[in-house]
Amino acid sequence: MANNIFFEEQPEQDFDLVPDEDQIDVSLDPDPLFDDGARPRRSRKRTGILIAGGCAVLALLCIGVYFIVSQARASREIAAQAAAEQDEERIKAEMALQQSQEYEAIVNATTFLEGVTVEGIAIGGKTMTEAETLLSEVIESKKLSGTLPLTYGDKTYSFDLSGVSITTNLSDVLAQAFQLARSGGVEDVLAEAEDIRTNGKAYTLTIQYDFTSVNTQVAALALEIDQPAQNATFGQIDKEKHTVAVVEATGGVEVDQEALTSAITAALMGGDYTTPIEIPVKETTPTLTGDAFELISTSAETSFSGSTSNRKYNIRKGADLINGTVLKPGETFSTNGVLGTRTLANGWKMANAYVSGATEEQAGGGVCQLSSTLYNAVVKADLEIVSRRNHSMPVNYMRKGLDATINSVGNIIDFKFRNDTPSDVVIFAWTSGNTVYFKIYRCQFDTDEYDEIRLTSEKLETIYPSGEMEEELDPSLAPGEEEIVVNRRNGERWQSYKNYYKDGKLVRSEKLAVSTYSAFAGKKLVGPSPSPSASVTPSAPATPGTPAPITPEPVAPAETPAPAPTEAPTNTPQPTEAPTPEPAPTPGPTEAPPAEPDTPPAEPETVPPAPVEG
Repeated sequence: MANNIFFEEQPEQDFDLVPDEDQIDVSLDPDPLFDDGARPRRSRKRTGILIAGGCAVLALLCIGVYFIVSQARASREIAAQAAAEQDEERIKAEMALQQSQEYEAIVNATTFLEGVTVEGIAIGGKTMTEAETLLSEVIESKKLSGTLPLTYGDKTYSFDLSGVSITTNLSDVLAQAFQLARSGGVEDVLAEAEDIRTNGKAYTLTIQYDFTSVNTQVAALALEIDQPAQNATFGQIDKEKHTVAVVEATGGVEVDQEALTSAITAALMGGDYTTPIEIPVKETTPTLTGDAFELISTSAETSFSGSTSNRKYNIRKGADLINGTVLKPGETFSTNGVLGTRTLANGWKMANAYVSGATEEQAGGGVCQLSSTLYNAVVKADLEIVSRRNHSMPVNYMRKGLDATINSVGNIIDFKFRNDTPSDVVIFAWTSGNTVYFKIYRCQFDTDEYDEIRLTSEKLETIYPSGEMEEELDPSLAPGEEEIVVNRRNGERWQSYKNYYKDGKLVRSEKLAVSTYSAFAGKKLVGPSPSPSASVTPSAPATPGTPAPITPEPVAPAETPAPAPTEAPTNTPQPTEAPTPEPAPTPGPTEAPPAEPDTPPAEPETVPPAPVEG
């Protein structure tokens, strides 16, 4: 600090006024010092000078002392200030170190900060695992127990509250709380930590009910309450009279599961577990009522008058097995499934069946007439054909292209169809005299376009056998003797049609199936070659044996194809409506069938050996 030094000028003294001092006259002696007479005056002046000089020296001395003291004081103050600054830096360094250590301890801690709470539970100083364990008890206490009453009509049902699981955001909350005061600068972290320690940091959990479990219980409850609407359908079935009664449709009810789930959820969220909830239901209506449920019956019949007694027996037996069959919506009818395996042990008799272009007796021979007649009735009923195959050779009881063969042994062949209607289908089968009848009852067609279906077929081509007749050596025959066992026969390919009628008038026609009847080169048995004679004179040649005549299975006469699908001529054996024969349609313009078949042949032109056809 600068010191201000002031020098005060000493006032002049008037020596003439000094009392008791002799006045010295210096005007006459320019040098009074050497004048004895002036000696007293010079002494006084010297004294004054000395005094003034002394005062000046003293002043200078004081000034020097003061300067020295001031300098010393300034030095001490500078030293003290430097020491204070050093102390301040040291304190700052110590504080910085302490803060750094505290910062590292906070950001690297494996526990939560003091002052943090979740649902009122302090978790400060606890690890993540310890906090989860502690809070799991809180979550467990929030789970529901007991039952919630539900009512429908005069009945009460219980909704199990313990089956409702809950979920929380505990993991998210703990993760968020764990990150408190772990990012930012030192001052920010320390300030945040101090604020949490002082004022606390509280978290609450979000509780959510698992509505999936609610839906599960509601769905199970609906199974108890739901009463589906019943469509009008067939009731009592009279197998003898071949009639069915119609059962009127009834309405139904079903639980409004969405509304009930919402009501239960609202109660759970509101904490109301005692107030009964009325179960909401919706009325359901049938899709087929009595007014709309018109019975449609289709029929087909074929004659077996020329059959053997065993074949007639098999046809009657099979018809009895099929009669009265009820096919539910979506079910598939299998002819083999209903008739079973045709064996003697199962009560079937031996009768002719087709095997590799010839006929031979098989157990259950003749049942193919059942499947063929049924096929015609099924197509007229507009049901879905699942599996159908024509015979390898034409049959005499059915128009070509409209038959369906079956076999239950070896190479399995089956006729199947599916009930693709919304109601039951009833199948009646019976015989009267030497005629087999089929009648099918179903609900009305799902369109007003047509009300009747008729079947026709036309020949597409003749298939000629290739190669020579097969020969097989038979040592039991005489040398040179021959016996024809399979006649040489042409094959044919036929196209069948479904013709849709409305009020007796043709609406449209569509292709149904292509049937290929195989060509056979034939087969004969031959005896051994004749032995050469030892005599020089040749003996007369042996007369070859005459082949035993084989009466082929009668076949329906070939039809001249019409330019358009029409009903089969009445003089051709074919299925007709039962019990009243179907009248021939009125000639008129019809849709011409396409020249080429739209489906592959039912079988190759030559039949592989083994299949047995009834």
